Amino acid sequence: MSLDLKKLIEEEGLLFTLPELAMKINSIVNDPEGTFEDLAEVISRDVGLSIQLLKIVNSGLYNFQEPVGTISHAISIVGMVQLRDLAVGSIIINTFKELPSQTISMKSFWEHSIATGIAAQTLAIYKKELNPERFYMAGLLHEIGRLVLLVKFQADIDKVIQQNYNDATPAHIIENNLLEVDHCLIGEALLESWNLPKYQQEVVRYHHNPMESEKFSVEASIVHFGDIIAHLLNHSKSGEHYIPQIAVDAWGNIGIPVEMLPTILRVVAERYEEVIASYFA
Repeated sequence: MSLDLKKLIEEEGLLFTLPELAMKINSIVNDPEGTFEDLAEVISRDVGLSIQLLKIVNSGLYNFQEPVGTISHAISIVGMVQLRDLAVGSIIINTFKELPSQTISMKSFWEHSIATGIAAQTLAIYKKELNPERFYMAGLLHEIGRLVLLVKFQADIDKVIQQNYNDATPAHIIENNLLEVDHCLIGEALLESWNLPKYQQEVVRYHHNPMESEKFSVEASIVHFGDIIAHLLNHSKSGEHYIPQIAVDAWGNIGIPVEMLPTILRVVAERYEEVIASYFA
């Protein structure tokens, strides 16, 4: 069976449409004439989102010395693009965390996704990447395509998870064998339909095979190992019973000494405990 990704996303468009608030926030940041004040005004209208964002900004994800009390203040120190990512990421989690599934716990799915985002951002910091905050969103959405498969092909995903459990074959390979497509390609198509940044689309597509990305192999490598760190720390599951296959060559793409891994694991574990409370208090 070969899937038409564009048709699939269109068919599931009603369920997987990015909420209007997220689209508005995204459009302000993408608009050359969009302003700091415009973004603060739109976000501040949603009290629940504003409270959640302030909790995240005041968590160990940033470690600011002084508390951040307003969305305007948050934008001024985090930046429009970074706060856009946090806002859109929060909206996506809140929108899809109640998605019905008998196969994967949505709470577990998003806990793993959040852990991957934190790990990716932490790796980017140690790599001394510019704007390491952008890696949080890329990690957060790395498995988003699996949600589309859960809704559209529940029986097939049950088979994928069972075979993964039985013989440790990576889930994306089993998906390709059954459907001739995997959650990586579907995730890329979904993010494209949401008009999210190209690097996020490519990271989602190549997070299992980061060296295949022509333009964003560094970003994909960082999220690849962020996913592995989340599994190592046992921060829930997103449909994989085992630690994904490691793309060994991709570690050189990151350039962090292996001796730093214990420190990175400790930092990720500490940040995770603070950030997760912002989403599942």
